[in-house]
Amino acid sequence: NFSNDVYIRKKRPFSILCTPITFKDKHYGILYFENDANTGIFTDDRLRLLQILTSQFMISIENSMLVERLKKTNKELKLKNNQLKEVDRLKDSFLAVASHELRTPLNGIIGMTSLLEDTSMTAEQKEYVDNIKASSETLMELVNDVLDLSKLKAMKVKLEGKRFSLAECLETSLKLV
Repeated sequence: NFSNDVYIRKKRPFSILCTPITFKDKHYGILYFENDANTGIFTDDRLRLLQILTSQFMISIENSMLVERLKKTNKELKLKNNQLKEVDRLKDSFLAVASHELRTPLNGIIGMTSLLEDTSMTAEQKEYVDNIKASSETLMELVNDVLDLSKLKAMKVKLEGKRFSLAECLETSLKLV
């Protein structure tokens, strides 16, 4: 088949073995051997052995490539993890500052509402002041809960049991609605 090939005509090998390097149905190249001394030295057994060795070689290369990809992925994941930790730290810092900044005006509202309660008011005004006070206190509890959540995450919170009246909680909540 190759009698017209310039290289074959010039070298005139006695035996040639040529097999593709294939792995997972993908072709990577060919292995080519020639012998200038004897004919028929490349038997079917030698071809099968060469194909087995080639497959093992390709498996080794693929494993090496997988290890490199794993190293790269681990490095990227480590970087992302560090970035997420920094974002989490910034979020916690923001929550602490925000809750502090919200408390100051809320304490002012609660304090002024308490002073307003000591003045003479109509029943309707008293109801409005009571709603303002209850809403402010509820908002203060929410701000405190956000800060407590940050503390809980940082494992800086001690839990305590406290009795409360469910009926009172529901009544207060329904008044605000």
